[in-house]
Amino acid sequence: MHERTIAGAIEFHGIGLHTGEPATLRILPAPAGKGIIFRRVDLDNFELRADVASVARVAYATTLMNRGVWISTVEHLLSALYGIGVDNAFIELDNFEVPILD
Repeated sequence: MHERTIAGAIEFHGIGLHTGEPATLRILPAPAGKGIIFRRVDLDNFELRADVASVARVAYATTLMNRGVWISTVEHLLSALYGIGVDNAFIELDNFEVPILD
């Protein structure tokens, strides 16, 4: 099975759908076998793996959490990455909610 990542870093800004808080998000290439890893750059690059073990809540938005650190509204971004076949990426976020850009 071939794994895929993105060719180069991309960055965008927006607001959280549920909080209205501004956020900046960067997606960076990651090596094969790494998976999708979120990094809270506002919290010293704290990493949260995007997998079922990290799912803390799914009411109105999917929330990932590890050791009390969380990221909310990840489902749109993760669906888009899955849809284009991206298996490995680092996702840097400077807030607790992914900006909604639908």
